[in-house]
Amino acid sequence: MNDSIRRVPTARGLAWVTQALDVAGRRPGLVLSAMLLGAFAFMVALTVMLMASFLIGVSGHVDPTGNVATEAGRHAMMMALIPAVLVTVFVSPLLYAGWLHVLREVDAGRPVGLSAVFVGLTGGRALPLASIGLVQLAAMALNLLASHLLGGERYVAAYMDYMSSLASGTLVPPPVPEQAALLLVASLAIGFFGFTAQVYAVPQVLFQGRRPLPAVLAALRASAINMLPLTVAGVVMLIGLIAGTLMLALVGALLVFLAGAVAKLLGSLVGMLIALFAMALVLALLFGGIYLSWRDMFGDAEEARVAPQMQAEL
Repeated sequence: MNDSIRRVPTARGLAWVTQALDVAGRRPGLVLSAMLLGAFAFMVALTVMLMASFLIGVSGHVDPTGNVATEAGRHAMMMALIPAVLVTVFVSPLLYAGWLHVLREVDAGRPVGLSAVFVGLTGGRALPLASIGLVQLAAMALNLLASHLLGGERYVAAYMDYMSSLASGTLVPPPVPEQAALLLVASLAIGFFGFTAQVYAVPQVLFQGRRPLPAVLAALRASAINMLPLTVAGVVMLIGLIAGTLMLALVGALLVFLAGAVAKLLGSLVGMLIALFAMALVLALLFGGIYLSWRDMFGDAEEARVAPQMQAEL
């Protein structure tokens, strides 16, 4: 197995974001539809699991008014979230695989349809891809450990009480960690490497046929080597997201107002369509950037044309 990982220039972080827009623009209807279809399928699976676990785990603790009446009921509500969390953990890599596959095929100019979003379920790939979700469980465990060590002896228990109060509607003040700055830095680091380990392991397994564990380790190494360009890409994406959200909110508010003047239902429909378009665009840019950065860091036999460009920039 070739484990060579390229060190890319910092400036590539900006290029990944701008070129992601170019890739999505080649077949915008397909790309945006694929993003929405994948998100919809994921939300359906998550909602079904959440409803089932909630009905099974919490139904015996709900009073006639619909409130969770006891401490045992609040605990049952928190436990009911566990199956939904597991669905999120193990289905997410399959979702990422479908989005990255669609973007790769569009970038290469090959014909591809919406069904490609479910490529992770075919060819015996489902189990290897789903197992990459264990990275997310490891990140959760590390966050819990950091919260215990840096937040204080009672911080984790107080935080769980706070989350339970949100679910039950009886709010309590959020806890304040003893070493808030260090906990923030630790959480950001765990979040960064937890996310990049997943999203860069997925294309290795899907496109390069690697096993999950070596793919995750290679993804961690690539993220550490290329932390600067990845950080630049993240900052540019965040700034663009904020600016785009503000602009879209202003334009959307105007369109919704105009449509609502014609008919209230039409205004609601326009607002929903704008929200769906915004979500699909954000996902297309995010995963377009992930695909392009993976291609630059790990290489792709079918995308050899990137090598001369990389050498020129170095």
